[in-house]
Amino acid sequence: MENFIKADTVKSKNDTINNMKVERFITKFNVTIRHGGNESGDGSYNLNDTLDKIPTLNDNEFDLTIGLALQQGWVLTRFDDKHHSVTYKMVKR
Repeated sequence: MENFIKADTVKSKNDTINNMKVERFITKFNVTIRHGGNESGDGSYNLNDTLDKIPTLNDNEFDLTIGLALQQGWVLTRFDDKHHSVTYKMVKR
């Protein structure tokens, strides 16, 4: 009799990393930082997935970008806002 595939070996679409999406996210943040756009009074840069038309990252993609940001001296965070969108915040470490 055939068995089902082990559940822990299957990654859902939400678990996989889409490198193109991560690249678009990083590119948008770099352009924003270079041009001083969306700078807050505390020296951070904020981008919203809906307003700024950046990709919404899943947990694995976000973890990857956190590590990449840290390597360059930034701290990247995200939070859900009241408009059912996600805001990403980049601040110097």
